[in-house]
Amino acid sequence: MAEAKIVLPPLKLASEIMKTMVTTSCLNCEKLRFRLDTTRGLEVIEVEIPHKNPLDILLHNMLNILRDRKDHVDRLGDVPVLRQRMTGSDYDIFEEGLGVKLPGRREKWGGFYTSLLEYVRGHLDEVKAGISPDGVTLGVEKGNLRLIFGGDLRLPRLLVSEGFYELGKFSGLKDVKSTGRPSLGIVEIRANGGVVALLTASLLALTAGSGSIGETDVYVIPTMDIVGIEVGRLEAKFLTDVFRQFNSIISDKSQYWMPVEDVDGMRLAALFEIYSEVGEEAEKRIRSRRVLESIRLNLSTFSPTGLRFYRREGFTISLGEVANLGSAMEAIGFTGWDRYRAASTVARLIISTLYLSKIASEQGLYKRLASDAKMLAYSIATGERRPYLDVLYRLSRYLREEDVLWRIAQESSELIDEEHVESYIEDIYKGEKDRRKALLKSEAQRISKLLYHLVKQG
Repeated sequence: MAEAKIVLPPLKLASEIMKTMVTTSCLNCEKLRFRLDTTRGLEVIEVEIPHKNPLDILLHNMLNILRDRKDHVDRLGDVPVLRQRMTGSDYDIFEEGLGVKLPGRREKWGGFYTSLLEYVRGHLDEVKAGISPDGVTLGVEKGNLRLIFGGDLRLPRLLVSEGFYELGKFSGLKDVKSTGRPSLGIVEIRANGGVVALLTASLLALTAGSGSIGETDVYVIPTMDIVGIEVGRLEAKFLTDVFRQFNSIISDKSQYWMPVEDVDGMRLAALFEIYSEVGEEAEKRIRSRRVLESIRLNLSTFSPTGLRFYRREGFTISLGEVANLGSAMEAIGFTGWDRYRAASTVARLIISTLYLSKIASEQGLYKRLASDAKMLAYSIATGERRPYLDVLYRLSRYLREEDVLWRIAQESSELIDEEHVESYIEDIYKGEKDRRKALLKSEAQRISKLLYHLVKQG
């Protein structure tokens, strides 16, 4: 069994991007080991693939996955790349270093993304040399930690913005200023063109969307973090399914604004929706290997400031939390498939009330309902009964008003993909000719049943 070793940059976002891409590309892998190289203090992924050139196979799979994300990148209104023509911007890296042209202000990013993939495909030997243990050098120069991944190009500004030199590696101090010069020195990380192009393409592929708070741009990036464990082939496939579900929720255009404006709401909605899709398998796998519960789904948000980005509020969901939600649902009387159906209804209730709190004329009402829906979800997930009973009374009282229930059900039903509509229509409405109307009635019934069930349990 041949083995490939990949050294990860000591930067939180860059490391998580590589872990996500390697795991989701591991179609032929027998094992993945995520470990710390104690000699140099760098994380390493060891990949076992039944082929004489395992890294070739892994990179081939990765490029295929990245290629399939081209339409997604083309739909992004903006991406976290600084394209100003000035020293220190990302313009220097791509146009001067790689010869890859950045798009104009009104042009889409798909062409740039395709050029990056073509660069990687044409420089695979460079990529392999830059991420292998033999190709990575580490030292200190002029008070800065200098780490070289096979070349001398800077990484994109977003990836290095968090990489301030920690007296760090030695005393745990860290410079976290978002503006101005770092006061403690920096981690200077350089790489060859192939590694830079691969990291940038992966960054764009994982960027879920962008929004704004006031006049400040915000970029939303979901990733997966795995530390210090070994993952088998079937477990890697499961983790791929989990991450795709997470990424789909975050990237959904009907709710992509939520990570920007309501992080708590997005976290709870994502937790319940992920459980509804993969909860059964998560419970089984964690029962057999408890170590898997430490694997985390991370949502990061960033904003630019000058020639730097700074991290905003985000969230983490562990696989342990996803699996434990099953016990929480059983504690309030949901068993079998009803657990997953009810969890999905809770997720859509959060999203629809939050959306209505932004657009409806009665914003005050829906803000209260959105707050209560989040508190209900939180109390279910944590087993805190007191807030559960308080908010349940208010939700039940407001949703007895037919126009409020139907307005929420309408927004909630819009979150259901067209291809899944039939499976969400209740038996009593199967005969309806208008399938969307049947879905709307079914969703109203599901929300009412959910609250009625919870009231009885309370």
